[in-house]
Amino acid sequence: MKLPDRECFLNFLTNLLWTQTDTRYLNHNQKRKGGISVSSLKLKLTYVLQSTMRIKKGHLFCLSLIGFLIQIEATDTTICMNCPSPYPCTTISFGSYETFIRNIPEDTPVGSVIGILDTYGTENEITLQPTNNDYLRLELPSRNITLQQQLDTDKGSSSLSLRIPCTPKDELSSTVTVTIRVLLVDVNDHAPTFSQDQYTVNISEDAVPGTTIFRDAKAHDDDKSGDGNDMFSYSILPGPFSDYFEYEYPLYPDITLKKKLDFEQTTYMEIEIMAKDTPVRGSSLNSTVKLRINVQDADDLNPKFVYDQYFGTISGNSVPGTLVTVSPSQVSAYDQDTLNAAVKYELTDPKGKFTIDDQTGIISVNGPLGSEVNTIVILKAIQTDNPFRWCIATLAINITGAMPPTTQNETLRFQFQRYNVTLSESTPVSTIVKSLHPTGQTKDSTLSYSIMENQNVFIIQSSGDIILGKALDYEQKQHYKITVTVTDGYDTAITTVNFSVADVNDNSPVIGTPTISLSAERVKGTVLTIIEVTDKDAKSQFTFQLLSHTSLFAVDVIGQVSITGSPEELIEDKYILTISVKDNGAPVRESIALVIVNFPASSRPVAKAAIMTESSDILAIGLGVAAAVLFIIVIILIVYIIRRRLYAAEQLDRVKHQRGMNPRGLTYRPGDPSPVPSHFDLKFNGDLEETSEIDGSTTIQDNPLSDSRYRYGYPNLNGDVDLDAGDEEIHIDTAVVPLKEKTISEEVDE
Repeated sequence: MKLPDRECFLNFLTNLLWTQTDTRYLNHNQKRKGGISVSSLKLKLTYVLQSTMRIKKGHLFCLSLIGFLIQIEATDTTICMNCPSPYPCTTISFGSYETFIRNIPEDTPVGSVIGILDTYGTENEITLQPTNNDYLRLELPSRNITLQQQLDTDKGSSSLSLRIPCTPKDELSSTVTVTIRVLLVDVNDHAPTFSQDQYTVNISEDAVPGTTIFRDAKAHDDDKSGDGNDMFSYSILPGPFSDYFEYEYPLYPDITLKKKLDFEQTTYMEIEIMAKDTPVRGSSLNSTVKLRINVQDADDLNPKFVYDQYFGTISGNSVPGTLVTVSPSQVSAYDQDTLNAAVKYELTDPKGKFTIDDQTGIISVNGPLGSEVNTIVILKAIQTDNPFRWCIATLAINITGAMPPTTQNETLRFQFQRYNVTLSESTPVSTIVKSLHPTGQTKDSTLSYSIMENQNVFIIQSSGDIILGKALDYEQKQHYKITVTVTDGYDTAITTVNFSVADVNDNSPVIGTPTISLSAERVKGTVLTIIEVTDKDAKSQFTFQLLSHTSLFAVDVIGQVSITGSPEELIEDKYILTISVKDNGAPVRESIALVIVNFPASSRPVAKAAIMTESSDILAIGLGVAAAVLFIIVIILIVYIIRRRLYAAEQLDRVKHQRGMNPRGLTYRPGDPSPVPSHFDLKFNGDLEETSEIDGSTTIQDNPLSDSRYRYGYPNLNGDVDLDAGDEEIHIDTAVVPLKEKTISEEVDE
């Protein structure tokens, strides 16, 4: 049984036997179809290798044999050193009766060669029986595996197999079946699809922003499930009503309300929904569908009088219960919503002279009129099912046949029945937005003002100044209406003030998906994605600008991102595009979108990088080894030099110490020179022996410190001290002969 690479290598090391023998040659010259690339390998060795070793294709094997380094690389097939001959029907790549062909895309064209049957046996060694199935065909003698029907992993299996009978031509072997298994990969060839061509939903106008209004527009992707190509997301394409709705979570079909609806402004909307996949392999695909929204009316409007101001006439002598003649028509109010809710009436008269029927709106005298001439009363219509829905109007009554009081100058009234004011949404709170000053005030009377609606937004002071009580927001509400009444205790005046809120560019563009990651092919002109942008500010227009990789990509006026570079220019596998989105407001506001584009790995740059990496690794290893060797040599030299110097210094110090500390010396005095010099031997222990009987002029005296009981640095010859002082000469004029100190070893030799 074939071992895996690592186990085979360990097995080799375990069973490696070294035996010193005669000079041998290691010959390995195996020739088979697609066989070993290392042939006629000869190395002079003094060792015999006994082992079993397999080396798979593309792997390296090294042997270190006392000064030799053998490196074997299997580039075509598996190398087997001292292995038994493999069975001819086994496959080279797997060493069994089975082989695999991996990563075959499902869109591979029919007729393509997707692999080859790589058995050990050649045509002369085995017989292969041609076998076909619906998808695969074995072609002989090439042994090519050919595709003969279009693949589809979305409907079928993700793997195929072809069984081929193999019979060795050796009569002793039987027929076996070799199995070829083909592993397929899914390609994104299906766009997400919706179950309907169009969807419809009804929404009440009082739906609160953030409410989920529809979730039935679900898409389905027919690509193979779980393989990465069936994932998709939802989005709403730009349009006149796209800013009203959003996908809070793009992976789910839930559409939420983003902006409040108004039945009175729009009763019908239509948006376009897109489902777009994000495949692992292949280009992104998408599909769209329309969603119709019917806005339904809700009770969001107050009742309204037919006329804002009525006029009445009655005689000053009228008794209680007398009806007041009203023009231009009888007092009447109605519900502005299509719900047509019922209303009831109320009347406010500071003097209590008149009353109103709460069901019919008929006005009558409630008490004696006396000297009353003219009076103004407030009419109020209230919705019966919702008391917070109401409206007001005024009724000016002219009483005939009566004398006015002497204190009355003229009727209290405002200069205009309606005022229009425009406010910026950035107007600070507590700012005076309007001042009202009526005329006809009764002498010595005090005016009292009141506001009938929107009392939390506007406040009126006793001076008639209206101030802003709450911050405005154009995106929430653009119009306000208030009714102001004033009375001096005798007369009442009423007017209407309409406020229009002006928009200010206080919101930056909102990008639907700030960061988009997608996969694409290197095809010039391909549209990658669309940057979806909204703005809470009204009537905003956007400008798109690409800030990076401008020579390879582009973005147009609607935010559509596309490829402009050629495949040869797109050398990177990943690009990050930075896109600026600006609005047209004052001041201009900006947001940034990121688009991450992933391309399939480029073969050429990767191969080059692999070669460079391999070369760089080899160079780095070589330089590292050289540096290590040089470092060791330098260390050895330094140690040698230091020890050499220490040794020399030690020897010099020893000699100096012995000479300086030795008290043995010679004392002499000068004499007359003699033609024949006297000769003597100076022994090592200080004894003197004359060698000539000729009397010289030099007086020789015994060394008084030559007592052998003392040692002053010179060792005794009988001792065991190693003497290595070397050859020295002691010069005492010309009367001292050279003295050679001998080591113990030299004396022993003598």
